[in-house]
Amino acid sequence: MKNLILSFSLLVFLLTGCSITDKQTKINNYQNNNEKPEQIIVSTSSKAETKNDFEMLSYVNNENSFSISYPKDWTAKEGKEFDYAFHIFFSKGSAQFGILPQGELDRGIPQVKPVEKKISIDNKQAIQKEWKLDNGNILIIINFLDYPKNWNKNNRFDITGQQKDIEMFDKMISSFKFVE
Repeated sequence: MKNLILSFSLLVFLLTGCSITDKQTKINNYQNNNEKPEQIIVSTSSKAETKNDFEMLSYVNNENSFSISYPKDWTAKEGKEFDYAFHIFFSKGSAQFGILPQGELDRGIPQVKPVEKKISIDNKQAIQKEWKLDNGNILIIINFLDYPKNWNKNNRFDITGQQKDIEMFDKMISSFKFVE
């Protein structure tokens, strides 16, 4: 019985270590293979306003004039639609935080009226619209009213996730900066 418990404990320890190594490998592969000259990703450590510690990475995109911090265990994926509309999505599980300086990537917006409010991000005025979806998720779309000249009027943050993800979304929004 003692050997069985020791074997099980060793197995759990090894599997946990492999999982951590795999996550770090994915992050390193992203940073080493997909990093473009106009982007800088820097590892930092910051403490959330709660008891949770989040290790954050900084993403800088000079071409589209912004920087943002995102959790180290999230995936960052860039793309372009129609060869001109740059976008980047940070995601983990069902949580997704997208930045679309030119808009595009049409999404079906719920027919119900959203909760709408004016907010300020990096001293720029924006409109935030929030919907509670039938599947229990939350959809948040933020459009800047005052934006850099290389963004257009259809610009937005496209955020989806569950209620438990709101703290991280707020942390990411508060870290967003325009780098003009």
